[in-house]
This record gives sequence, C-alpha cells and structure tokens, in this order.
Amino acid sequence: MSTARELWLRHQAGERLSRDEQAALVAALRADETLRAELLGDERVDGLLRGLAFGRVDAEPFVAGVARQAAAERDSEAFVRGVRDRLEAEPRRTRVRAGRRLLPRGAGPASRPAPAWLVARRRRLWPAAVAAAILVGLGVLFNAQFRLLVGRFGEQPAPAGAPVAILQQIAGDVRVVSARGERPARAGQELHAGEELLTVTAASMALAQHMGRVTLRLGGNTRLAFMAGPQDSAAPARLSEGALSVDVRSGPGWRYAVETPHAELTVLGTQFSVLVGGDVTRAEVRDGWVLVSNRTTGESQTLGAGYSALIRARTLSVAGPAGAGSEPPGTRVTAGLLVLYAFGEGAGTVVHDLAGVGQPLHLRVADPRAVRWLPGGGLAVERPTVLKADRPAGKVTGACRASGAITLEAWIRPSLPEQGGPPRRGGARVVGLSERSLKSDVYLGQWLDRWKIRIETSVPFPENALHSLSRCVNTELLHVVLTRDAAGSLGCWQDGKPVPLGTMRRTEPGEPVDVLPGSFATWPDDLFLQLANDFGDDRAWLGEYHLIALYDRALSAEEVQRNYRAGPPH
Repeated sequence: MSTARELWLRHQAGERLSRDEQAALVAALRADETLRAELLGDERVDGLLRGLAFGRVDAEPFVAGVARQAAAERDSEAFVRGVRDRLEAEPRRTRVRAGRRLLPRGAGPASRPAPAWLVARRRRLWPAAVAAAILVGLGVLFNAQFRLLVGRFGEQPAPAGAPVAILQQIAGDVRVVSARGERPARAGQELHAGEELLTVTAASMALAQHMGRVTLRLGGNTRLAFMAGPQDSAAPARLSEGALSVDVRSGPGWRYAVETPHAELTVLGTQFSVLVGGDVTRAEVRDGWVLVSNRTTGESQTLGAGYSALIRARTLSVAGPAGAGSEPPGTRVTAGLLVLYAFGEGAGTVVHDLAGVGQPLHLRVADPRAVRWLPGGGLAVERPTVLKADRPAGKVTGACRASGAITLEAWIRPSLPEQGGPPRRGGARVVGLSERSLKSDVYLGQWLDRWKIRIETSVPFPENALHSLSRCVNTELLHVVLTRDAAGSLGCWQDGKPVPLGTMRRTEPGEPVDVLPGSFATWPDDLFLQLANDFGDDRAWLGEYHLIALYDRALSAEEVQRNYRAGPPH
C-alpha cells in the first residue's frame, strides 16, 4: 500500500488515482495535522510555480506571493476539502507538468503538431526563467519562510549564540536533537543551548565538554539536554533517561547542577555518575561531594565519596560502600542546614549559596583584586576586603530565633598564625552576622593565635565575646565548628576535637565558659552575613575559604565528627 506522501506525489505529477487511493489520501490528510501542513505548503508553492512557468505572473508579484503565503495562516481543513473535490472531479485525461503538451488519452507525441497558442506560450517562458533567477537572489530575504513552503516543515534556523558544549568523541549511533529535527552527530560538533544529545543504542556512547570545564560521558540509551548557561538556568544539564558520568575536578566558574525527572544534583567540585531509569534516579559519588535533592519533597542529602543515593517521587535514601543506612557516616549532615558555601566557583565575584533552603543568600566579593580563586576549589583572601550578601540574612535569623540554637561551621586555612590582635582588639572576622551599626551578634574570628567567638543573647553577659583557652590557630587547613543549643550550652571543635572556651584577661586565660543563657529574641531582622571583614572594614581576616555552613540547631559531637570525616569539598 502506498504511503500518503507517495500518493500525493503521484497526484501532483498528474497521475490519476484510483477511488481507493483517493479515499486513502483524504483520510490520511484528515488524520495527520503535520502532513496536512506539509502538503498544503507544497500545494501552494506548486500553484505559484505553475503560474510562473505559464507566464501568468511576472517575477515581482511571484516573490510577493511567496512572501504572503509564508506569512499567511494555513486553512488545513479547506485544503483537505479542496483535494477531495479536485480528485473526484478530475477529468479522465493525463495531466503533464506545466510547460509540456496536454494530450488526450492515447495520443502520441507525433499525432499532431503543437497549436500556435502553445508555441507562443513557450516563447514567453524566458521571462519566467529571469523571474526564477530573481527569486533565487531574493530568496535569502525570506529563506526560512520559503523552506517551509517547499516542504521542510518544522525546521528552524540554526541555534543562535555561542555553543555551550563540544562533542569530542562518539561511538555507535549518536544523534543531535533540536527544533530542526534529529540528525546524526559527529565528533567535533558544537552543541547549543536547547539541543539534546541522544545515544540511540545500548552500545552507543558520547564524550562532551560542557561549558568549557565539565566533562560529560553518556552511556547507551541516554538523552541529555544542554540548557542555557548557569546565569539563566540552575541546572545547565538535564538528564531525562540513561547513564551519565560527570567530572568537574577543575571546579566550574558557577553553580553546576544536573537535573533529572526526580532529583537535582548540585556539584560541589567532584566526580559522580547518575542513572535514570523508570521511576528512579541513582547517583553515586566517586570523589568530592554532591548535594542531592528530591524535586518533589525538597529533602536533600550531601553525599561524600563512595556513597550513593536512590531518589524516587517522594523518597531519598542513601547508602555507603557496604549498603549502610539512610544517613551513613562519611556524608555531611543536612538536617537544619540554612546556608552552604563550597567556594567551587573558580572565577567571578559571587559565591553561591548551595543549601537549597529558602531564597539563596549569595555573597559578593567587594574587591575582586583582593582575592584569588584556587585551582580545584577554594578562595584565598590575600588583601583586606569583605564578602557579603546584598540583603539581610532573614532566613538565618528567623530560623535561629525560632529554634534558639545555631551551628557555625568552617573549613579554612589562616594565612598567618597570628592576626587581628592589638591595636585592633576586636579580632579578625572569619564569618559573622552583623548590624550596620557595627554591632556583631554572632561571629567566629581570629585573635592572635586563638579563636574569638561572640554569640549575643537576650541575657546580658559580661564576657559574651569568648576566646579559645588554648593557642590552637595555625596555618593548616582547619575544620572549626561553633554550636549553641536552645538550653544555652556552648560547644567548639577544631578538627573533630573539643576546644574549651572562656574569658580572657589581656592575653591570659580566664574562667572557662560552657553556657550562654537567654534566647535570640533580641536579634534584629537586618543582620547581614559577612566573611573576611565587618561593616567597619577594620576587622580584616586573611586566609583561604573552603566551606562555610550555618544550621538552625546545634550539631551533636557525633555529627561534628561526621562532617569532619567527610572532609572539605575540594
């Protein structure tokens, strides 16, 4: 049985269709909207070309006619009716393409000479040729519309803008899918935002470089879409099915994430793989960290190396190398997480909040010349500056006021073993929540070779600016955690070990302090989160940042150990 397109071509060539073939063509046109649009365009261009060939129109009206047809709305139902009526009323004689003799059935080429009117008409064909040449020249002005009319329906102009990915290697059947349709892929091909890469068979594979820094390896039967850049999309890559391996060891210059139908996986500088099949997404981390979030419930978990997660519509479960429980040791604690900075941007002036809680609280570097992005991740503050948000940290202050508790965590490397000392007795600020009045309600700082800590509560305390009683600051990469629970109990850890806090008399230790009474009810709404300095610009701290996190609860000693064992993100 001939296809509808074959029947149409025969009909356009002048062949008489049988009644069954006529009925099949009309039925196919009614059933297939795409086919109707395609053949309607062919019908209209065919009519215009016929008119040009017979000299009924000159070049200028023809070009205008094509342009009008390209812009006009297509009446597909009327087209179907017209095809049906013309097929039924078609005279029983052979029709030949325009410009050739019209002969009765059975007549041969030499049965009689051509009539004078046809000879004269042939002589007028040369203006048609000139008009056709003009049409070719003018075609560039309405190329897209003309291609639509001659049957290449659905094809759109090539993607605009710079490519977002380069296809480096392929094996087997690999396709690129875009608004223009589906076409074979080739090594070295540039891929643009909005295009998809498809590995058709189980034996197919593809290797692509995305955004210049991320290596993507696609397994068989995989479909991956390249979205707009990270400034326009939280997830530059979307995996709808199949297997994907991601390598971002170099650290992208922005937040990079992979989205699946069930999850979003935010990269903190790592290697991981993700598999989508049926109703489940599986993620497995080989190096570094990945923040995994369930798109339906919002539940999230940070995975360390060797751990995996299964994400379904309403569940997120995590397992370790030996199939441990839902929150195995080695992964970071996410319960109560408010903000998280991993400093994996690699470039730019913005440090992104990766916690995935509420409205993100991104930080901006006041003086880009004062900082240096570290290879593989991290930010070195080499001269006095400040990193602060453009708006108050409402999601932090509101949650902590409600809970009466807070945890402040930092992976940092001080540049000097002693800084922030006299004559600036206030110490150097590592991270803090401050008012514009220069009053800090919460901060972790460095004073000489000790940690300096302040937590303001509703109960006045003579020495609420406390210090570590030991000289524990050095220039190694350090994990420092400060906690205060709703009952007022204080805790401080460095590299997983408790650090006693107390008052200071000049440079000598005073009395140990492990409780701060009161609540956070006096905290105002206009506290700003700031790193490396304060509003007064006289509390500068120099060193490397690798992670900063805040929670609305006090982590337990076991949870502090867990985050320490998980290590820094880079």
